[in-house]
Amino acid sequence: MPLSNVEYVALRLVRKFLFTDASLMRIGRLLPYYQANIGMQTPYPIVQGWGRALGGAEPFRGVRILELGSGATNSAAYCLASQGAERVCAVEPFRSLDAAADSVALRTVAADAGCVPDDLADRVVRLGNVEDVAEASIDLVVSHSVLEHLSEPEAVLRSLDRILAPGGRMCHAVDFRDHFFKYPFHFLQFEKHTWTRWLDPGDLPRWRLSDYLRLFDKMGYRAEVPVQESDAAGYAKIRDRVSKDFDRDDPTMSVTLVTLVARRAA
Repeated sequence: MPLSNVEYVALRLVRKFLFTDASLMRIGRLLPYYQANIGMQTPYPIVQGWGRALGGAEPFRGVRILELGSGATNSAAYCLASQGAERVCAVEPFRSLDAAADSVALRTVAADAGCVPDDLADRVVRLGNVEDVAEASIDLVVSHSVLEHLSEPEAVLRSLDRILAPGGRMCHAVDFRDHFFKYPFHFLQFEKHTWTRWLDPGDLPRWRLSDYLRLFDKMGYRAEVPVQESDAAGYAKIRDRVSKDFDRDDPTMSVTLVTLVARRAA
């Protein structure tokens, strides 16, 4: 076993069996090689990333938006509202709202945008489930670092398809790295049983970009990847040890970060 795997496996076992999601939210920033949720720090890079991928001068103005996986605050939703969104549904099924942090986020975004906080808050609604959203009532679905954590992505994407209005789009920022970022591809070494039983913290099914592109195609969507980063050199170091569960020669195996935009094909 390579020396790096000794450290990696030890850290993965600690993460799986000793840390709950709640404790990780509190101290994740202190763990070696783990990156805490940046949405709790500032929403601006997230919203700017969606804007770049969508293109246009004001991609959110007048748009009805659903953000999937809003986290403990509605900070990104407030930012979208400050940029002209007509309405933003902040959907978060797993984390309770941190009212104190959310209040700070609202006041900060409003001050930065020169808006009245209540005006932004009036255009944001927080929901616990996509099923609570009316059919064909959303123009744009956005998410950041959510798709890579879904154990059943097809079911989730089909629920999003239901609420999209004709001509609506999805814009998903996806991080394909192992979330112990010193080792972005180490989790590809393990066969499914070993990964699921011993190492997976419960939310890293290890889908690659090609898997999502096939799924969108199956659903009748045309998916484009206007923003993409890769680490070919990093993947080359691990390629010969990649599990047989994966196609080592898949050209998307070395992809680390994307923002993909999908629209139902005509």
